Amino acid sequence: MEKSTGLRRSHVLLFLGMITLSALMGRFLLAMWYTNRFDTDWYLMWAADLQQGFWNCYDGHVRALDYPPLYLCLLKPVGALLEIDMIANYMPYRMLLIKFWPILFDTAIIPAIYFLFRRENETAALLGACLWAVNPSAIFNCAAWGQTDSIMTLMLLLTFWAFHERRPLYGTFLFALSCLMKMQSLYFAPVVLCVFLRQRDWKGLAKALCIGFGTVVLVFLPFMIASNNYGAIVQVYFGGFGKYPYVNLNAFNLWGIQGLNWVEDSTVLFGPVTYNMVSTFLMLFSFAGVMYLHTAAPKANVWLSGALLMQCLFILTTRQHERYQYIVMILLLGAYLTCRHAGLLGLFGGVTFVSFWNQALLLGKNIHSDAPWVSAFPSLQSLGSVINVLLFIVTVVLCVRLACERRPMKGVSA
Repeated sequence: MEKSTGLRRSHVLLFLGMITLSALMGRFLLAMWYTNRFDTDWYLMWAADLQQGFWNCYDGHVRALDYPPLYLCLLKPVGALLEIDMIANYMPYRMLLIKFWPILFDTAIIPAIYFLFRRENETAALLGACLWAVNPSAIFNCAAWGQTDSIMTLMLLLTFWAFHERRPLYGTFLFALSCLMKMQSLYFAPVVLCVFLRQRDWKGLAKALCIGFGTVVLVFLPFMIASNNYGAIVQVYFGGFGKYPYVNLNAFNLWGIQGLNWVEDSTVLFGPVTYNMVSTFLMLFSFAGVMYLHTAAPKANVWLSGALLMQCLFILTTRQHERYQYIVMILLLGAYLTCRHAGLLGLFGGVTFVSFWNQALLLGKNIHSDAPWVSAFPSLQSLGSVINVLLFIVTVVLCVRLACERRPMKGVSA
C-alpha cells in the first residue's frame, strides 16, 4: 500500500460500509419514487415470459428477446415475484423490483473500487469509492431509468482489474461472463487481445481463446438445445447490433452535432459513400490505433486503452445509443487510480456530467413529451455533442501522452 488514510482500518471499513449502505438506500428510494416505463416494460415483459419456459427462452415465446443468458438468470426470479398481486398491482414495488439488480450491482461497485485499488493508494481508492456513491450518471441510470449498464460495469471493472494485476486467463473468463451479461462488452475485445499481443504470449492467447469461447458456448448450449435454436449466439450478438441501423440514437457524439437522429446509416453522405461506410472505416481505424498504442507504447495501461477505445467508438461511429458512453466513467476512474494524473480525474468528471445530461435529456423527453423544452432537444443535443467532442479530443491527447511518456509511472499493466 503506497499511502494510508491515516485512519485505523476498522474506521475506514466502517466509513466505507456507511457510504455503501447510504448509497443503496438512496437508490432504492429513488427507484420507487421515479416511475419510468421506457425500456423497463421490455424487461418486465421478458421476466413474465420466462415463467412460461426458461431454458427454451430463445424459441420465440420470450418476445423480442435480444439479451444473452446471464441477464435472463436475474430476470427469472423477478418474473416469479411479479406473479404476486401485491407487487404486480403497485407501481412503486414494480419499479423497485425491475431496478433491484441494476441498483445492487451499481452499489457493489462502491466497495469494489476501494478493495481493488487500495494497494495503489488507499486514500485515493476510498475517495474513488465515494465519487461513485454520489455519481449522478450512475444513480440516474440504475435507480431512475432502471437500465442494465451498471451490471456490465461491475463485470468489466473486475475484468480490467484482473488484466491490470497480470492475471490474464482469469480476466478472460470474467470478460466472457461480461459478454454473457450484456453484448456491448464485446467492444473491448481488442483491448483483451492486446494484453496477449503485447507480451507475445501465444500460448496464453490460445488458452484465453479456449476459455473465452468455451465459456460462452457452454453457457449458451443448454439454452440453444432447449430452444432448438443453434443460431441463438449469432442472433443475440449480431442481430442486436443490426437492430438499430441508424446514424445516431440520441447520443451526444460527432453525428449528434448534425441532428442525424434516426437517419438510416445506409444514407449517402457524399458520392457513393454512406454513413455506414464512414463509420466502419472510423471503427477499424480506432481498433487499429488503440491496438497499436497498447502494444507499442512504453507505458500502456489497460484502463487508458479501454477508455480511449470506447470514447473513439462512441464519438466517431454510428448506431450509438445515448448510454453507450456510460462505461467510460469507470475506466477513467480506474485509469486515474492507477496513473494518478489529475487530468484523468477531470475527464472522469466531464464524462460523468455529459453522460448524465445525455441520459436525463432523452428519458425526460420520452416521459414528458409535452414539456416546453422538448422542441429544443435537437439544439440541446448539438450543444452536448460539441462539448463531448471536445472532451474526446482531450481524452485522445492525454491517453496517448500518458501511454507514451518515458518517466516511471505507477499502474503500468500488460
